[in-house]
Amino acid sequence: MKVVSMQKLFVVSAISALLVLSACAESTGQNSSSSSVSSAAGETKSAGGLVTGTGSISVADHQVTVQDGKVTVDGISFGTVPENATVRYVVTPTGAVLFVNGEPRNAAAG
Repeated sequence: MKVVSMQKLFVVSAISALLVLSACAESTGQNSSSSSVSSAAGETKSAGGLVTGTGSISVADHQVTVQDGKVTVDGISFGTVPENATVRYVVTPTGAVLFVNGEPRNAAAG
């Protein structure tokens, strides 16, 4: 019987988790996408979505919408966005962050 070290098992588990990329929910708009990374047990480790320009994504039960130059998450305003801005929403077990053109954004930011 071969003994497998915990370090090798962890690496295999991490690689498996990265390979289990799947659509977290739906995205609408020409330049929208969403994905999630899950463990082998099926629990979500992180999820993210991307909108460039106008569109809507659903990420881990959160709705992110970019429309008419404004971005909202679950109906809460996160301020205005430049035309064709790249909006990324990332959800992890410790919280969620919205990025506009790579900069983190807080609710009601202008």
